[in-house]
Amino acid sequence: MLNFKNLAIIGYILFDWAIAPASALIVTFIFPTFFVSSIADIGACNSISLDATSAEHCGSMLWGYTATLSAICIAFLSPIFGKAADKFNNCKTWIALASIFTALACSMLWFTKPGAPWIWISLLCVGIITVMVDIAYIFYNALLTSIVDNTNVGKLSSVSWAAGYFGSIITLVVILVFLVLPDTPWFISKQDYANIRIIGPLTGLWLIIFSAPFFLFTPDRKKTLAPKQKATMIKTIKRALSIPGLFQYMIARMLISDALVTAFTFGGILASTYHGFSNQEVLMLGIAFNLSAGLGGVLLSNLPYKFNEYDLITYYTFALLVTGVYITLAPNATHFWIAGIGLSFFIGPVQASTRSVFAKLCPKEHAAELFGLYMFSGKATAFLGPAMYTALIYMTGSQKLGMCSIIVILAAAWYLLVTNTQIAEQLKTESDAHADSFDLEPSPAVN
Repeated sequence: MLNFKNLAIIGYILFDWAIAPASALIVTFIFPTFFVSSIADIGACNSISLDATSAEHCGSMLWGYTATLSAICIAFLSPIFGKAADKFNNCKTWIALASIFTALACSMLWFTKPGAPWIWISLLCVGIITVMVDIAYIFYNALLTSIVDNTNVGKLSSVSWAAGYFGSIITLVVILVFLVLPDTPWFISKQDYANIRIIGPLTGLWLIIFSAPFFLFTPDRKKTLAPKQKATMIKTIKRALSIPGLFQYMIARMLISDALVTAFTFGGILASTYHGFSNQEVLMLGIAFNLSAGLGGVLLSNLPYKFNEYDLITYYTFALLVTGVYITLAPNATHFWIAGIGLSFFIGPVQASTRSVFAKLCPKEHAAELFGLYMFSGKATAFLGPAMYTALIYMTGSQKLGMCSIIVILAAAWYLLVTNTQIAEQLKTESDAHADSFDLEPSPAVN
């Protein structure tokens, strides 16, 4: 049972609660629809010499380009920042900087309005948010084993992921009830989409307020006695390769992340353009998806105590594959709802478990460096999904065909997982030893 008496644990969980809405509101559900339908309308695209047959065509392509470039930036920067954090043991400093840039970029979205001049500013802000959120997670993940011992890493990882989804739910509900549904939104008008544009600054404020306990109460990593040598990408890769089965695991995790990036980035756009969802329905979809993901994280959070956590990842990935096929082939909005909720239920658990397994395998003195490589493995090919999606839209004009990439990517990831016996055996002894443990106690590092 989670020990809420420990402020370090509470602060750690609240940071996910604080930063997750930046991705949910700005990158996934609300702002993409606003961008496609209003900012990058057909007139705006034609005025900047973008050949577009429709607003959805133009906006989706631009959003795809931004997602692709953001993923490339993250892949390039992640190992560099991770090595720097291990060298100076200052994960919280990097998290603070990334959070500040995220909050500022969110706030800048207030100034965006429909029309060509705001297309590039909107995409720049969204790109910064996408990159900075993932940079923050590099160092946040690296702190995981400093907050609790290995026995409880899986539990804390699951609960913190769930907290992020529930934080997104709360913000989505508040926005829907007070800013979108009313004829006269609370405290603001609908002129020039002010009720939508204000979501950016509010998201930044949410991040600043709820991340405060993390910076106040969650300690940074202790100084280590790791050799003071210059870390290079080659040395980092060699260090990772020295752990049996880790390289194949990272490729599988990379493909899972690629599929989820594609689903998150274009799920809301597909709902609005192909299935005809209104802005309100997209918001409700976002609430339902995040609620399902949060419930999945909570309801399945005790399974790592009972089962080999690596085996759980293979089960979750197969469930994502099945629901991914369903959501791609969904013939109407009702089936899209069902498929999306089913897929979302397993997103939180698979993200939490992949992070937890990696944390258990990493030497603590190299945690941030290896988590930089972990983030790199999640982003090195993350541009491929959005790029494939964008290319298919360009070639066929079909929003739905792009989602087929999810099926292929998840199938490849599942195959790599089930054929990787080295990590499964490595974690089996630990899983059996702690099969009856259910208490999440703080590690000695935070007492």
